[in-house]
Amino acid sequence: MIRIALIDDHELVRTGYRLILSAQPDIEIVGEAEDGQAGLQLLKRLEPDVALVDVQMPGLSGIEVTDRARWFPSRRFHVVCWLQAQAAT
Repeated sequence: MIRIALIDDHELVRTGYRLILSAQPDIEIVGEAEDGQAGLQLLKRLEPDVALVDVQMPGLSGIEVTDRARWFPSRRFHVVCWLQAQAAT
């Protein structure tokens, strides 16, 4: 079983990823966080196999979360960051 944490400030994005990934028999969503600080606490507490992290979030960005998480003593997870493109107005 692959244990995944979702960290994104947009609830709709987290919901979409949860619905898609939860349909896979070998994937479990173990937690979600809506900002980088809560995401760091989630990663420390749950130690998922994979963290899907939004790059652009208020407060701590996904890059900062990734940088700080790599110093966790028991870090045994992979971090995947994504960037959402926005249409020019």
